[in-house]
Amino acid sequence: MKTLISTLTVAVFMVGALGSSFAQSAEHQEPVFTSSHGFSITPPDGWTVASKDGTHQLAAEVQEKVTGIGNVDLDRLAVLIFNPDETDQNLNVAILPHKEVADESNAQQLADGLRGRLGATPRMSVSRQSFGANTAMVIDFDSNMSGASDRTWMVILPAGEHALLVTCGAPQSSFEKVAPLFKKAIGSMTTTESH
Repeated sequence: MKTLISTLTVAVFMVGALGSSFAQSAEHQEPVFTSSHGFSITPPDGWTVASKDGTHQLAAEVQEKVTGIGNVDLDRLAVLIFNPDETDQNLNVAILPHKEVADESNAQQLADGLRGRLGATPRMSVSRQSFGANTAMVIDFDSNMSGASDRTWMVILPAGEHALLVTCGAPQSSFEKVAPLFKKAIGSMTTTESH
């Protein structure tokens, strides 16, 4: 559990990065990112994507452009996605080693551990939500980690023998505007059981 809470803490500090390659979806003709970790996601139109393989090469450039990237352990991420016009609007996907974290009681334990690490948070809730065909546990909270008022969703999706942690964050002032983009991206996610 301590490792999972550490992973969640790292994910809370996630921000986007730069670059990547896309495959085209024949059905929608939208860019689709396919990970070697057994999942795919369609990022919001115009957003920048970096895969785990590309993040280390991009780390120096990202550190110059994206505030808070120094808090991120890039080894824990499978993909980083952000709005190039508003880099504080971002989502990322981390691989959690145990599929059990996607159930309600474990999600609540993770939220409690997160609350302990963040200190007093103005608002935090845990709920089960649907994103297209995906049903997930969502930890939704406000924080002031960046020195400004932020809102974050930590979405925990089961994926074979592990779970995916999709962290979506933006300033309070723009979160409602980008929430439909986050929902669409999470709803687009597919996983394979073999990973």
